[in-house]
Amino acid sequence: MLKLVIAEDEDIIRMGLVQTIDWQAMEVELVGEAADGMEDLEQVKKLLPDVLLTDIRMPRLSGLELADKVLAMGQRTRVVFLTSYAEFDYAREALRLQAVDYLLKPVEEEELAKVMQNIAKDLAKQAELEAGGENGP
Repeated sequence: MLKLVIAEDEDIIRMGLVQTIDWQAMEVELVGEAADGMEDLEQVKKLLPDVLLTDIRMPRLSGLELADKVLAMGQRTRVVFLTSYAEFDYAREALRLQAVDYLLKPVEEEELAKVMQNIAKDLAKQAELEAGGENGP
């Protein structure tokens, strides 16, 4: 199961993601949620999630700044941005930060499921490659 942390400053959107999405059906365990980037950074450090679903604009620490800090820590956490802003500059910055995806609100559950499935496949492939490297000549 993928471990997921959600960072979203809008309570109604965060609660919707937490309570209405069937994460279990996607083989995802929601291990944490936060209302701002600083709070979420602490959760990422402590919980070491596989996936961080984060809003781009948040108080105290934006999703972009959060992703940059996670990347700098060497975390293997995959970042997915969830935003109301379809601005090219944000998308370009998300790519620079090695984001897995850039989803526009409101996001459909099917779209989230596809993203989580792709992340799970990527992580499985990476684990297989690492295991092969350790057992190789």
